[in-house]
Amino acid sequence: MRPFLSLSFSFAAVLMTAPQCCAQIDAQKALTQIGDFMVGSWTPASQQDKDAPLKHVYTWALNKKFVRTNGELDPEPWHGYMGVDLESNQLGWWGFFADGTSGVLYLKKLEESEWVFDGSDFGPKGKFRRVVTIKPGDGKLHSKIEDTLNGETTVIEEDWVRHR
Repeated sequence: MRPFLSLSFSFAAVLMTAPQCCAQIDAQKALTQIGDFMVGSWTPASQQDKDAPLKHVYTWALNKKFVRTNGELDPEPWHGYMGVDLESNQLGWWGFFADGTSGVLYLKKLEESEWVFDGSDFGPKGKFRRVVTIKPGDGKLHSKIEDTLNGETTVIEEDWVRHR
């Protein structure tokens, strides 16, 4: 019985001193960090014509409680908001698309070099999972959008440049 008891205490000690792998993200700090970085106008890095319309615009809204997002000039136009979902205490990104699709993605990973939002959208073709990964840089970012519907995944990746 003693070896089992000793093993139990050792295991408990390891659990109490191990780093937290899944620490909860401070949603308000995340909103501030992401909002301060994203505010501005963004164009694809591949866009050579500097006079062409800007594609994405991010602005602070409602006393910096939300970030308004706009992809009005995308092939599939959209609007959205990022903000703290007070019920779940998570950073949410609500999206609304011209075809009627809407949904919310929640921030699941926040590191200096990578942010990951994950959630479900609902549209004319049904419910699908969307994962958006953003890798911020100095005035630029890389985005990857993965949509999974009926077991099939489509991926869109693009590099973006900010114009304040």
